[in-house]
Amino acid sequence: MNPHTIHLAPGEDAAASVPELGAGALPTLLARLLGSIAAILNVLLAFMVLYEIVSRSVFGRPTAWVTEYSTYLLIAITALGLSYAQYRRAHIQVDFLAEVLPAWLSEPMRRAAAWLTLYCLAFLTWQMAIHVVSERINDTRDWGLMATPQWIPQLPMLAGLAAFLVYFFWECLASSLRRSQLRKTLAIVLALATAAALLYLGRFPVRWPGTHLDIGAVLLTVSMVAIVFAVEEAKAAVVTIATLAAGIMSFWLVAGGSVVLVGTVIGLATIAALMMGMQIWAALGLIGLLGLYFLLPSPQIAAVAERTWSGLNSFTFTAVPLFVLMGNLLIRSGVGSMFYETLVRWFGWLPGGLGYSTIGAAGVFSALSGSTLATAATIGQVAGPEMTKRGYSKKLSYGTLAGGGVLGVLIPPSIPLIIYGATVGAPITTLFIAGIVPGLLVMGTMMVVILFWSLLVKGSAPATLRFSWRERISSLSSLLPFVIMIVAIFGSMYGGLVTATEAAAIGALMGAILCAFYGKLSFESVKDAAVETVVITSTILFIVAGASVLSWVVDYAGVPQTLVVSMRESGLQPWQMIVLIGILYVVLGMFLDAISMMLMTLAVTFPIVMLAGYDAIWFGIALVMLIEVGLITPPVGMVLFVLKGTLPDASLNDITIGAIPFVFIILANVVLIAIFPEIVSWLPNLLEGGN
Repeated sequence: MNPHTIHLAPGEDAAASVPELGAGALPTLLARLLGSIAAILNVLLAFMVLYEIVSRSVFGRPTAWVTEYSTYLLIAITALGLSYAQYRRAHIQVDFLAEVLPAWLSEPMRRAAAWLTLYCLAFLTWQMAIHVVSERINDTRDWGLMATPQWIPQLPMLAGLAAFLVYFFWECLASSLRRSQLRKTLAIVLALATAAALLYLGRFPVRWPGTHLDIGAVLLTVSMVAIVFAVEEAKAAVVTIATLAAGIMSFWLVAGGSVVLVGTVIGLATIAALMMGMQIWAALGLIGLLGLYFLLPSPQIAAVAERTWSGLNSFTFTAVPLFVLMGNLLIRSGVGSMFYETLVRWFGWLPGGLGYSTIGAAGVFSALSGSTLATAATIGQVAGPEMTKRGYSKKLSYGTLAGGGVLGVLIPPSIPLIIYGATVGAPITTLFIAGIVPGLLVMGTMMVVILFWSLLVKGSAPATLRFSWRERISSLSSLLPFVIMIVAIFGSMYGGLVTATEAAAIGALMGAILCAFYGKLSFESVKDAAVETVVITSTILFIVAGASVLSWVVDYAGVPQTLVVSMRESGLQPWQMIVLIGILYVVLGMFLDAISMMLMTLAVTFPIVMLAGYDAIWFGIALVMLIEVGLITPPVGMVLFVLKGTLPDASLNDITIGAIPFVFIILANVVLIAIFPEIVSWLPNLLEGGN
């Protein structure tokens, strides 16, 4: 199973079907153009933040506009990169049901997931257009110092959504099994007519006489049904419509019911949408949309646009593209390979020495890239072939790579920690500091596993490597720029001189300097790094937008409050509550990706953890450690698939079996910090006391 891919018809590539639509390559060209624009804006974002640092630190003149405008750039980068991410097949989805169902049903299920994703996207684009027009007419302005008219930064979001809608619709038509050009032309005409009708209805809801049904919503739904029946084979069309009808009926029937019933339906519907293969942002957004329409006293579908906008409108998230840009530049500098070679020279004499080097290199690279997938891919490329070539067993080699690969979510800077902090209101820098000691603890215990594995399992590790002291010491000189970079980034951030976003901008600049130092800096390398950053940023942060819609509905339904009351009255001890939450995340991690699992559950689990007496910083660290488990457990362990893609000759079975000991090591560390929460709080308290 590939949790990243939009599945087309067997053996068919969407691009190959473009001429059938009579549109040439225009949707693709538009997607690539917007991706390039978003990449330019990403570089501009880095320079803008660097300008603020220089203006404040050197000239003593902090700006009044950088924070606000940086946030608007982030939103533009996310939205404009959506269609390009689709072109790259990068939007995350987990098609678990399609994988386990028989062949006669799996393809219709995948097709249904694609059409339901399109349906959610069409709804969102329609409501965003209404929202932007309303903001323009009402002259709504930002509360910040610049008092920016909100329709201006919202316009790129609308443009990005519209381009994403066009590309995705084009792709769905191109990959449909029906080859009738007439049917596809009819679908396009119907889509254009629906857009015109929605435009005619205007920006205010028009109710169906005698009901609370919105005519625009009904029109969009009927149009989608007609298009699906026009271009899809019967089985795919029936599955699509039956799934949508089941969702609508479920929410309609439980409207006004008990909180437990409503919460159960929301949870089961969300998991079903994710499992069938909808893109994760759309699965969360569609369930939120159904909740907005049926669970509120009157339909509030306009909130889908407002929540999408407000979900991304946070300066905290600007650290994400900058840390990812830094990591992408570091990958291209080759420093990961050099650091690994240095560790091999220093630790190669120990039993399992390459394993320690792999874990150490993964930990350091995690501290600079902030991306688990980037860490796993880079370390896999560097250390994987080297370990197997040197005679290490496949299970030990691949298990070590899997264990090292997940360190990116814990050792700062961590993208999941940034998203967690922005979601619950916890300070990002404190979360980063708190992750250091547990991260080192996980690294250390992983190395202990490798030591015992090498000593006790015959044939798992070859004879040790020997290097002279001259070779060891000379290897350190090549890492001097790398060490300076670490000190500059984390020293400035943990010293309170810069914010996490500003530290990320410094890191991106120093990553470019490091590329130049090693002779790897070029226009192509910077362009590729920026474009790759856009893809990652768009896919991750648009999940945040979809989760924002769903969490609003969950909160409105009173699910978190009811669970907290139930827990309080249950008589459960705090440790029992934590165990239950831990089990929940371990189970969910087997089927869901890290970001969506975190975002769809925080509204419920966070209040319970607070009730149990733990604080937001501790829970953030515990949560990302549990996320680590999900990343290396089947069937949806994303690091397992990254390693399989990085190492084509590797067996997914060998990778999975090799990762199992590291799963138990991470869980043991979660238990340890639950018993001794001071492990998490010690370093933040020490540094805060020093300040």
